[in-house]
Amino acid sequence: MRASDGVTALLVCALLGGCASHGEQALALRERLEQGASTPEDQQRWFTSPQATAEAARAAREQPPRLATPLDQRLLNAAAEGDAAAVREALKEGALVNATDALGRTPLLLAARAGDLETARVLLRAGAEPEGRPHAGATPLSAAVVRGHLQMVRLLLKAGAEPDAAPPSEPTPLVLAARLGLGGVAQALLAAGANPEARDRSGDSLLLIAINSDQPALLDALLARGADPNRADSSGLSPLYWAEQLQRPDLALRLQAAGARDGLRQQSLRASGPYRTEDF
Repeated sequence: MRASDGVTALLVCALLGGCASHGEQALALRERLEQGASTPEDQQRWFTSPQATAEAARAAREQPPRLATPLDQRLLNAAAEGDAAAVREALKEGALVNATDALGRTPLLLAARAGDLETARVLLRAGAEPEGRPHAGATPLSAAVVRGHLQMVRLLLKAGAEPDAAPPSEPTPLVLAARLGLGGVAQALLAAGANPEARDRSGDSLLLIAINSDQPALLDALLARGADPNRADSSGLSPLYWAEQLQRPDLALRLQAAGARDGLRQQSLRASGPYRTEDF
């Protein structure tokens, strides 16, 4: 079979909703792509959607996770225990650095949870993905954030971890840091480009989280990174309204210095509702 025939077969399966042998064809096509075969983008575009072409190419190239073999499990256990020597030995014997356990956790995620910098560096040098597998659960970065491991957070960001990466419908690492009152972690994420306008699952902004939990340093950092001082919450109430309602005049002054306007506060008051803190 020619490489182009394999590509066409894979595209037909993708367009018709899947074939029984799609997994095998995807694996075979990925191997041919690695050997220099033509990609779907090189074929005649007889189908209608350019997005379908891009998706077929992505699916063909995507490396599926490998669940842990006994050797991989040794690596996972060593990473969780912060045993850098055992991690090196398992890698030397052929353990897959990005293997996952039944919960989708990689060795790097387990090392990040433990806050073990040496083990994390060994794994990163061996090719560990800084992002882990965000669609499968927590990322190494978010695991480090929720445990307050500032140096681990900085290491992962330096290694290329996306500061806003999070599973669908889950809070970003910055939202987690703000909710947990981890000012140093939050500032490291902001310095790496984290979105200062991120919201939690209840729709509240980072500014509102900072005001509600009385974190002036976080409020200043968010404003310095471009957070909108007039952005209302899900009930239509502005940050300035909440700073005054919660009797935090120093935070109100900071907001006013950044451009918060009284008009929005008065307008928001007419659409008031309870402040929600139940969700991250």
